Amino acid sequence: MPAATRIRRTPITEPAAWTRAEIEADPTWRLPLSPGHVADLDRALAAVKARGMPFRAITRADFPLPAWDGLLARIREILARGRGVALLRGLPVERCTDEDAHLLFWGIGTHLGEGVTQNAAAELIAGVYDRSQDYRGDVRAYQVNAADRGRRAALRFHPLRQTRADGVPARCGRGRVTGAARCEQQPSGDFTT
Repeated sequence: MPAATRIRRTPITEPAAWTRAEIEADPTWRLPLSPGHVADLDRALAAVKARGMPFRAITRADFPLPAWDGLLARIREILARGRGVALLRGLPVERCTDEDAHLLFWGIGTHLGEGVTQNAAAELIAGVYDRSQDYRGDVRAYQVNAADRGRRAALRFHPLRQTRADGVPARCGRGRVTGAARCEQQPSGDFTT
């Protein structure tokens, strides 16, 4: 039988196979930003804004983060051989517009990989919010009209979403999501990849 069709009969024990209790007890994937990291972000953001660059045009060279060398190496290590998730704490999102937050988010991402479209609409950065769409076809659960209670009940049975990617960054922005997932904006700002 080919390896792809074999049923695994032993526990997965790699660090990226974790339970909620294990990830909550392990602080190694939560990475606080230093004042030097934030200063780099401020300089890089000011530079791309001065050039009038849209986020999708930013490259690693356009968004230098010299104080981040060790931090970026740590993030790559965590993603490749650790828990598979890293949380950056202390991003200055409270002082950012949504456009600035996109520039920061994309700029950091250029140091970790290559950005690709996120959905059928070819969005490079996709917001998770109610888009008031009917729950059918290729509509994601977060896009469904919240007022449509009859179909909303079907969301309890929505299959898990699997993203075929090496990394899926997520930014906790303004506002709050309720339900199975919940994100409240913290004064320090968080970025998870």
